[in-house]
Amino acid sequence: MRISGFASGMDIDAMVKELMQAHRKPLDKLTQQKQTIEWQREKYREINSKLVDFRNNKLFNLNMNSTLGALKSTVSGNTAAVSAKAVSGSMAGSLEIRVGSLATAARISGGSMDADVTAETVIGDKAGKLIVNDVEIEISSEDTIQSVVNKINSNKDAKVTAFFDSQTGRMSLVSKETGAINDDGKIKLSDDNNKLVDFFKLNAGSSDSVAGTDASVTINGIETTRSSNTFMVNGVEITLHAPTPDGAQSSIVTTSMDTDKVVDTIKSFIDDYNSLLKLLNDTVEEKKYRDFQPLTSDQKKELKEDDIKRWEEKAKSGLLRNDTILKKMITDLRLDIMSPVTIGKDAEGNDIKMILDDIGITTGRWEDKGKLVLKDEAKLREMLEKNPEDVIALFTSKGTPDAEGNTPKNTQGIFQKMYDDVKVTLDSLFDKAGTSRFSNTLDDPLNEESIIGKELKNLDKRISDTNRKLLNLENRYYRQFTAMEVAINKFNAQSGFLMNAFGG
Repeated sequence: MRISGFASGMDIDAMVKELMQAHRKPLDKLTQQKQTIEWQREKYREINSKLVDFRNNKLFNLNMNSTLGALKSTVSGNTAAVSAKAVSGSMAGSLEIRVGSLATAARISGGSMDADVTAETVIGDKAGKLIVNDVEIEISSEDTIQSVVNKINSNKDAKVTAFFDSQTGRMSLVSKETGAINDDGKIKLSDDNNKLVDFFKLNAGSSDSVAGTDASVTINGIETTRSSNTFMVNGVEITLHAPTPDGAQSSIVTTSMDTDKVVDTIKSFIDDYNSLLKLLNDTVEEKKYRDFQPLTSDQKKELKEDDIKRWEEKAKSGLLRNDTILKKMITDLRLDIMSPVTIGKDAEGNDIKMILDDIGITTGRWEDKGKLVLKDEAKLREMLEKNPEDVIALFTSKGTPDAEGNTPKNTQGIFQKMYDDVKVTLDSLFDKAGTSRFSNTLDDPLNEESIIGKELKNLDKRISDTNRKLLNLENRYYRQFTAMEVAINKFNAQSGFLMNAFGG
């Protein structure tokens, strides 16, 4: 704490503050420069997040053939006997199916137990090991019939489902798998004490044991069997529901491209691409207000909160205007969209090329700055139905290596080209701003060894040095004014002494 001005009557603190204002201008400029660069880095981080999301969560998934090659299976003819579902890896084509019989599960239906037996009846002295399909299940004397049922059902290796009906006092076991199980197709059941099986009336004398059977089915004229009523054929999941009646139509399963789903996927890509392109265009064209620099702490004290907010909106505007990294990204994306893709060769060995306009997609008007437009959806659907492989190659082709093992970019599909080009941009942003190349979150730590990171560390050092110099200068001013106060005090003392001496 400084106490000054008693002798002179002057406001020394105010005078020192005014003297220091001019000297603080370089510090204010450094602080404003640092704030501007920090804002710029945050803008880079926001753009980087969108690019990572576009590359890793959209392009990566789109570049999978299964995404654009989505198939659907339909059943015609006898639709009651069979249902079908195309899954990943399905093959286009048709299957003629006739169902001879369905697969059934093996079962054992026990006889009626004693009249006083309930689900809560305790096993007691009949405790031992129940052996189901060679799996031993320990039954204790404290177990009840219901807890035995629960033990059987919770044992995955036994592969049966147990059920006790309290109304009839009967227990049953049903195989969890259809088809002929074990050697004779039946559930294996025994015990180690000759008591448990008899107690549950599951012994041969009082139970009904039925073997499981395989389904009998004819596929494209070939008679075959399946242990389950649901199975795969050419990547299509077939489910049998009922035998095909004699003289009835066969079930015809047709697997083809799911045009509606593919069109929706392409529309989704167009929306994502346009959104990213607009963000990049708006960023590099955003107006810069050079007269609006970051506010100093003293300036903020003189303004209202709303005024500060409006000022900083202008100060943050145009921070990445004409940014070379982002402008290159825009150019690369537009070239990826516009450049033809070599999707194969004709009979004479000439390249077969395709562009988006061939499937009804254009880049719109000049003022739209590369925005994609699905101008002719009917044309897109027609191409998907007539030449699905070509359309898929236009988007997802990984490219064809040349004699040197390199993959020319013109042989790569749109998604692959974009995937590679966005990575180049992410690498550039990492080098400059220290942003993550893999995460799209906004709170990941930034690499301080990036160009901006090093620039900020240098500014921190300069700000620290400047603060130290200003503090030394401020202390010097106070020392000078203190010396003045001491001199005035001394003069006043001498003057008082002389006046008293002459007056005496």
